[in-house]
Amino acid sequence: TTFQAEVFDDLVGRFAAGIRVLAHPCPDWADLVERDGDDVDSGVIARHVRPVIDAGADTLVLACTHYPFIASQIAAAAGPGVTLIDPAPAVARQVARVADGSGAGTTTFLTTGDPARFATQITHLLGIETAVSRITT
Repeated sequence: TTFQAEVFDDLVGRFAAGIRVLAHPCPDWADLVERDGDDVDSGVIARHVRPVIDAGADTLVLACTHYPFIASQIAAAAGPGVTLIDPAPAVARQVARVADGSGAGTTTFLTTGDPARFATQITHLLGIETAVSRITT
């Protein structure tokens, strides 16, 4: 069991007691978003979404920062009557609260990969031009 799995299990236990939770990893989606932006092949998305819906899921949680970029394709693959939850806005509000909403913070883009490639991806996905710094782990 990894630390992330333990945290996930703890969160499910605290906030989803009595609810059936189906965890379905989609490891290729982040790479696809980074490569294709919001133009990811809908068939690739459906191959992950349909089995979860067929297993009885009525709500999908976007559990990766990449997934909001393909939320419309995920929703289309899930079909009507399935709720899609994007936790990113709530996380952003909490970050603002922790930072006292003073506006004193700055945004810094860091990558362990190629900074020029990441800057291009940021421009494509977010519509902004920015500097990116490389970090090592």
